[in-house]
Amino acid sequence: MKFTYELLGVGWAEVNIEINGQKSYSSPSYLSDALGDLLNALLRIIPELDYYEGAPDNKEFVVWSEEPAETQWTLELVDLDKIRIKIECFEDEDNDNGTIDIDEICNLNQFLSEVVKALDLLLEKHGFIGYKEMWYEYEFPIGAYLNLKYYLDNKSSFPMQEKIQDGEKYRKSLIKEELMILKKLSSKL
Repeated sequence: MKFTYELLGVGWAEVNIEINGQKSYSSPSYLSDALGDLLNALLRIIPELDYYEGAPDNKEFVVWSEEPAETQWTLELVDLDKIRIKIECFEDEDNDNGTIDIDEICNLNQFLSEVVKALDLLLEKHGFIGYKEMWYEYEFPIGAYLNLKYYLDNKSSFPMQEKIQDGEKYRKSLIKEELMILKKLSSKL
């Protein structure tokens, strides 16, 4: 299994994925938040996470704009540790003449690990501000990244605290935990 995500120039990325010998190449543009949308879809299908409070969805769809082409991902949780990944490519946004590049079931944690490795490399190369300058329209999806990294290490949701201020309840993430994850990454640089 292989997953790479690289920024090519302002507003363009190059994505390669290989699962069980099936390969797909995409070149999403800044017209969609390709990386953020993919990570948020992954977070929504992981059963141990309460990413959006409530039961996780077992199927998510992600669309990447490639001007004029389009890539559509279908992510489906098959069981607790397996994910079905279907990647369909279209010549234009009208969804005519689509071809299926990948339609495979693989280990969820193995796929997440490959995705997180690609995110680590993106941050090592560009940093948060550099990513924004290169991707142009969207920030690096730091919250989704931290959630996935924490999940891979702990197999649970990121620790949250419930607080009350002026009679209003709110949830707070533990910034100390967030900084520890980033510190581990920076120590590898």
